[in-house]
Order: sequence, then C-alpha cells, then structure tokens
Amino acid sequence: MFQTATELWELVNTAGEAHNFHMHQTKFLVLPKGASVGDGGAMMDNVPLPSGSASCDGSVMKWRDGTCKVTPVLVSIPFSEIGDFVYHCHIGEHQDGGMMAHIRVIANP
Repeated sequence: MFQTATELWELVNTAGEAHNFHMHQTKFLVLPKGASVGDGGAMMDNVPLPSGSASCDGSVMKWRDGTCKVTPVLVSIPFSEIGDFVYHCHIGEHQDGGMMAHIRVIANP
C-alpha cells in the first residue's frame, strides 16, 4: 500500500514576466514565506509566481550565481497516490512554449 509522500518545492521564476504554476491531480499548501497576499497557508492547485529582477533573462545560471534576484514561492505537496502528475504555467502561450512537465510518484519498496 502506498504511503502519503509530501514534498517541499521551491518555485522560482527566472523570467522577466509573471507566470502561474498549476498542478493537476492534487492541491498543494502555499507556505507563507514569499506567498502573494492571501495565498499563504491556503491549499491551491494554482499559484502566481512573481517575475524576477530586471537582470533575469530566464536562465538558471544567473539565478544560481545571484545575478537574478527572485522571490521564491514555497509549496508543500502531499501526494496521496502513485502516478503521473502534470504541472505547467497556466498561461496558454507559455505551455505551448514548453513550460509543462510531469513528475512520476512511485511506491517506495
């Protein structure tokens, strides 16, 4: 039998424009630190990710070296079943541009 698995994700937007993060098949808890007003402490399936600083160009390298300043959004995701979970930017044009992926949750033997 599958035990519930909870993961803590730090969502960062290294682009110069806002994005929304959406996950299918489960809701996540938006943790207060870095959350938009009214989102902290709420179970959601969609959360806005603020855009990065003017020096952000969408690359992870600039974020890692500290050039791109980003306010992270922390979410706690309780996965209660095994399978594939799709997550993506909720802006249609961004999905079409590749901002969509999935995570596979498996049973731990």
